[in-house]
Amino acid sequence: MRSPDALAGEFAGLPAEVVPLDVTDQAAVAAAANACPDVNLLVNNAGLFTNTRLVRPGDPDAARREMEVNYFGVLNMTRAFAPLLGANDGGYIVNVLSVAGAFPAPFRAATPRPRRPRCSCPASPGPSSPIRAPR
Repeated sequence: MRSPDALAGEFAGLPAEVVPLDVTDQAAVAAAANACPDVNLLVNNAGLFTNTRLVRPGDPDAARREMEVNYFGVLNMTRAFAPLLGANDGGYIVNVLSVAGAFPAPFRAATPRPRRPRCSCPASPGPSSPIRAPR
């Protein structure tokens, strides 16, 4: 886990606030959303990589922990903050991803050969389009 104190200088002079929380804890996510009623930008930057094989893993729960942070954590945050973004006349959600997701790793992928990543989101808004959440 990163220390929020280490980020203090990164945002000096900017209208931004670092809010530390465990994205897998729905109560903590709800508390963060309640503490930030004027939010207009959500950056989902949490991530977990356990470097554990999917087949014959040393830790059979490692993949579940990765999914809790990398998928459900983003979902928790988006669900909690989307209504606030909508109430604030829109805003942005930025999901920080790793380029490592585009490359298969030995004993971690179910496919026997590398495949090119594909995007099937032709209707997604452009990079400068605000997210409009239902009110």
